[in-house]
Amino acid sequence: MSLVETATAIAGASAAAQANKKMPLTHNKKYILNGCIGRGGSAKVYRVSAESGKMLALKRVSLENADKATVKGFKEEIDLLKRLRGINRFIQLVDHDTQESDCGT
Repeated sequence: MSLVETATAIAGASAAAQANKKMPLTHNKKYILNGCIGRGGSAKVYRVSAESGKMLALKRVSLENADKATVKGFKEEIDLLKRLRGINRFIQLVDHDTQESDCGT
């Protein structure tokens, strides 16, 4: 499956009870899945904990059937979050990964 995954700092969102399991993200980092926070048309947001124990939100977007414009929009979201790093009023992007096989590019 093609995905855009981002880990962002989380501010106290409640998580559904789920069995903890590891899920890979990027750069050989592993996160422990602590439940689903929410979902939309093409994305799910999970509460995860990093290896350091820090709680984060992980947004997982399926790009499997996405067209070029949709893929571009998600990439622009990542670029915007990168530019907003360090501004406390905005969600802080911690990491991201894009797997582009079969994602309309």
